[in-house]
Amino acid sequence: LKRRIRLDQMLYWLWMQQALGFGAKTKSWLAGFCSAQTFFEADETAYLSQTASGFQRTPTAAQLKRLANKDLTACREIAALCEENDICILTPDDERYPTRLFQIENHPAALFVKGDADTLQSEHTIAVVGSRSPTRYSYDAARLVTRDLAIAGLTIVSGGAPGIDTAAHMAALSVNKPTVMVLGYGHLVRYGKDAQQLHDHVALCGAVVSEYPPLQTANRGSFP
Repeated sequence: LKRRIRLDQMLYWLWMQQALGFGAKTKSWLAGFCSAQTFFEADETAYLSQTASGFQRTPTAAQLKRLANKDLTACREIAALCEENDICILTPDDERYPTRLFQIENHPAALFVKGDADTLQSEHTIAVVGSRSPTRYSYDAARLVTRDLAIAGLTIVSGGAPGIDTAAHMAALSVNKPTVMVLGYGHLVRYGKDAQQLHDHVALCGAVVSEYPPLQTANRGSFP
């Protein structure tokens, strides 16, 4: 019964993510509701009252259309696909959801994680990002500096792209320290053999996280 309740709550968050779109101001949308479930069960009048109360901008026609669709079939399919592929779904109701994300207005309604989800709660983290086409000197310098940061106890966060991102992840892995890879696409989207090998290695030693469902492809707006 408890597992069923948790699944239902997860589905409401997945529905919210699909209905509002990625990057939506989750905090504002939920301001007038007790939970993701009450948000799911609300009607158009309730959603528009968020605008009247000043919590949220006026919903677009497309958003209202998606909010009116209470079919959870697609969300159940996402949940099943994640279970089949050992992808953990974290929602704001989950105690493992990164608490620092609550500081931003548009914290994701769902996170999809491969590896150790506890890595996302690391007390000391630092992001290392840079060019996809660095000079040899830049690449080596990034690895050297990042390795020392990892040894000092910081969890290295980067985006898994070729170049400096890869250097950062590899530096942490070379000294057996956890690292977090943040994807701009779903876990089951393939971006070449080398990228997949790094993805798998990070998942074994840290965590790979995305706010996109497993089969969601990348686009220009998904990487920020």
